[in-house]
Amino acid sequence: MDDKSSGVTIDSNTIGYCRGAGIYIHNASNVAVRNNLSYGNRIQFELRHDDIAPDNPIRNLTVSNNVFASNHPIQVTLRANTKDNIFTSFGTFLNNVYATPFDKNDQIYNNQYTLADWVAKTGQDGSSKLSPRHYNYYQVLSADANLLCESTFNTGMGCYSCWSNDNNCNLTWDNANKLNGGSARLGFNNPTSNNGIGLITNTFSITAGSYYRLKLSAISNAASASIDQTLLKSGGDYRRFAPAVTIRASTTRRELESFFQATESATDARFDFNMKQTDGPIWVDNLSFQKVTIATANPNDSLLFLYNPTKAIQTQSLSASYVDSYQNAYNNQVQVKPFSGILLYIVPTVITGLNGNNNQNTQQLIYPNPTSGVATIMIPGNTTLKVKDVFGNVVMEKKAIDSEPVNIDLSGQGSGIYIIETISNNETRLQKLILQK
Repeated sequence: MDDKSSGVTIDSNTIGYCRGAGIYIHNASNVAVRNNLSYGNRIQFELRHDDIAPDNPIRNLTVSNNVFASNHPIQVTLRANTKDNIFTSFGTFLNNVYATPFDKNDQIYNNQYTLADWVAKTGQDGSSKLSPRHYNYYQVLSADANLLCESTFNTGMGCYSCWSNDNNCNLTWDNANKLNGGSARLGFNNPTSNNGIGLITNTFSITAGSYYRLKLSAISNAASASIDQTLLKSGGDYRRFAPAVTIRASTTRRELESFFQATESATDARFDFNMKQTDGPIWVDNLSFQKVTIATANPNDSLLFLYNPTKAIQTQSLSASYVDSYQNAYNNQVQVKPFSGILLYIVPTVITGLNGNNNQNTQQLIYPNPTSGVATIMIPGNTTLKVKDVFGNVVMEKKAIDSEPVNIDLSGQGSGIYIIETISNNETRLQKLILQK
């Protein structure tokens, strides 16, 4: 809806794979947006008030019962910009689903803020929901050594530093077992409303086009504390070598993982952890930055997007178990209404023992299944894993350590059925994995 549009209802539409916004409200008011599915677009739902029509702010919207869902980490679920910076007057928002299945941080608003942030900013969407399932978009096949000078903070801070324009940053070593023994405490004395750099790493070398993974454990005193992780040149023009990635710490421990692709080679790269001073303190531990070899997921392995362009109800058979955006389960088939769409999320297969035991101590998950090449297996403890073809030939063997997810890449194998054999504590478990190219 463009400039000065008013009195329009956008109801029961399915919009997918647009290069821009699926639904776009631009300098418009008195618009109802309800019962729509916007999926896989660069932006699922965009609100913009700008200088083209400065006297026509976005007002009196009714946005309800919509599903706004991305299928890539860089796609935006909700984008809102307003010239007058008044978000509370947009209108009424309720019972929507803002799904970011490939972003476990659930950053739905401008790819930086959570649903809780949006609710606090607007006073709306308190009844709305997030993605019913999450999946890994990047599958790590191998990882090089840690490029950072200190990881576990068991004995001190190492070479890290901090900075703020107010000269009040306070990066200290905390040995109070906030996470795993020692940790880095990022904070500011007498915090102001400004931002600051809570942590600055050592310098290291990066290679253009290569992927890197940043992992850490984090906890904070605030319910939602943001950190903008910025890979940049240490000195000179301080230019960025990759887009910044925002992560969230909370009052419960979180294990956070972010990926970066270097835009150029450099020998003087570093990481800055930018944060609001008032969000501190934040504690960080188990910090690592590694060059990795990755495979990217095919969203269609985890998400099933269906559209019915006919006047009759269509029935689609399902080869796996799914849920929809509202957690309704679908096992064998799904019915799609005329001229309507539906988005389904695959439910990872539970791997059980040969005796059928499925207690929580031995439960394992594999997803996506079927897969087009790469799958992830969640295995508790230390485990040996073998992938076999239907003739019993071992095509891959790996070890899982400390319950870390194991990624297996069958892109070089032929389509068909493979058996995942895991051995742990003298117990062998078998699970079928389907490769569909």
